[in-house]
Amino acid sequence: LEGSSRSPYARSLMRHLADLGWNGVVPHFRGCSGEPNLKPRAYHSGDADEIGWILERIAAAFPDVPRFAAGVSLGGNALLRRGEAMTAENQRENVRIACEQIAKVAPGNELVIAHGNGPQVGMINIAMTTLSREDHSHPIAPMSVCTAMSQGYIGYDLQNALREELLDRGISKGVATVLTQVEVNRDDPAFQNPTKPIGAFMTKEEANKMVAERGYNVIEDAGRGYRRVVASPKPQQIVELGAIRALSDSGNIVICCGGGGVPTYFDKDGKLVGAEAVIDKRS
Repeated sequence: LEGSSRSPYARSLMRHLADLGWNGVVPHFRGCSGEPNLKPRAYHSGDADEIGWILERIAAAFPDVPRFAAGVSLGGNALLRRGEAMTAENQRENVRIACEQIAKVAPGNELVIAHGNGPQVGMINIAMTTLSREDHSHPIAPMSVCTAMSQGYIGYDLQNALREELLDRGISKGVATVLTQVEVNRDDPAFQNPTKPIGAFMTKEEANKMVAERGYNVIEDAGRGYRRVVASPKPQQIVELGAIRALSDSGNIVICCGGGGVPTYFDKDGKLVGAEAVIDKRS
């Protein structure tokens, strides 16, 4: 499900499928296909009903073609819709709606679910930063920790909602969230040119203080104030890939790579450490 069939995400995925001898479909539902939507319904990034419709239509059009796996990526607007308050109750309800559709394709498929975390990791980062400002005994949490916390927060709601939907359909299937780390190259040029805004808006004085005291990179963001920016390096490999495969191969639904994964790299002693960065989940 993509905004453009020529995007790097769509092209690389279709190329990989072709190498495997598979067929792929890139549907356009969101006004990006060049054709005007004349229907009474407008699709948007928070619409969950389309997921089931797409898969049911493919199954009807190609009834004799085996379907080996279904991957689902839930973007930030599928978890928190535009204009909604960022409450636990709203997220649980949006997750429940999405899981109604996901549960339809669970039988007979190996299902792996990824998700965005933009609003959630931003909320966590702001909360931890605010706490640090009010009580200096609490240090600001690193971005890697904030991403890990968001994976647990979202994965908790996803696995519980999906398990309930499956049980309502008489399906007993394990659902597990894997806190996923993704290795990046510590020499990636992105670290020299951070561009991804995170956290709360700051005044110029607050931004200058963060630069002086913490060495942050900051930018002015659309005239609304100043924000910290971090790197968005290219992912190299999924650290927990073996565990994800083992869970999937044994019949479980796996929720993983939330927010693109926790960016990590190996230090000079060969230890895995978190990076002050975020990974684009489409990379």
